[in-house]
Amino acid sequence: MIKGVNKRVIELNGINSDFFDKALLYIKPEHAITPEDQLDLNARAFLRTIAPKKKHSNLAQILITLNIIALIAIAVAIFAIAYL
Repeated sequence: MIKGVNKRVIELNGINSDFFDKALLYIKPEHAITPEDQLDLNARAFLRTIAPKKKHSNLAQILITLNIIALIAIAVAIFAIAYL
């Protein structure tokens, strides 16, 4: 809980998190005069560095596996045609 804060704060909504709705970041005093759009860009870049990487969905993993199998099958077929 935040009580009696007398600092500049940037609030980010829509942060694409499974657990959180928004993020509040306290701006350092030396950057209090930084333009709002620059603060927003820096805040979102910071959140990307601390957010966990999203794993591929099961469908994406299946498609990747099928593509690898297809490439191997094509390579084997080319080898068989060329050397047999």
